Amino acid sequence: MRVFTVQRRLAGLSTALSLALGLIVFGGMPVLGQGPGVERGAMNQVAANAGESGTYQLVRSRAGAAATVQARRLTKGFAYTAWIAVFPDPSACLDDDGEAGCGPNDEQQGRGFLKNLGGAIAGGNGSLNFASGYTGFSGAMAEIHLVVRCHGPSIPGLIPEMISTPNGGCNAGQPNVGLCGTILLAILNP
Repeated sequence: MRVFTVQRRLAGLSTALSLALGLIVFGGMPVLGQGPGVERGAMNQVAANAGESGTYQLVRSRAGAAATVQARRLTKGFAYTAWIAVFPDPSACLDDDGEAGCGPNDEQQGRGFLKNLGGAIAGGNGSLNFASGYTGFSGAMAEIHLVVRCHGPSIPGLIPEMISTPNGGCNAGQPNVGLCGTILLAILNP
C-alpha cells in the first residue's frame, strides 16, 4: 500500500513538472509543442508469412514528433531495432529509389534523417516496445517512416552494436551477415 501511494505521488509530481515545462505527456511519451496530432495504426509486414506484427502511435507537433512502436510475435533470443526516418520536406525527395515518396536514398542524400527508437533482444513473450521523441523539425509537415529491423540471433560481444545500429551483427565478416532486414514498416504522410 505504501509503495502504491509513493508511486502515485511521484506520478503526480512528474505530470505537474512536465506541464510546467510545457511538455505534453501522451501515453507516457513526452512531446514538445502544442496541439499534437495523434496517429495510430498497424505496421505493415515486409516479408510475406513472417508472422511478426506491430502497431504504432505517432504524435506530431510543430516542434517535432514522438513515436511508440510495439512489435509482437518476435523470435526469442533475436536482436531487434526500431527506427524513425524523418523527411522534413517531402517535396524535396527524389523518386530515385524506384518507390513513390521518400526512401533510403533520400536519407543518404541528406533529404532526411534516421534516428534509433531503441533496440533489444526479444524475450520469451516475443514482444518489444520502442519509444522516443525528436525535435528540430515540423512534425506536422514531415513524411515519417517507422521501421522495425531484425538482426538475427543475438551474438555475445556484438549485442551493443546489434541493438543500436541499422545493420549490427550483419556486416561483412560478422556471423549474421545476410540476416538483417526490415520486418515491419509504416509510412506516414503529412
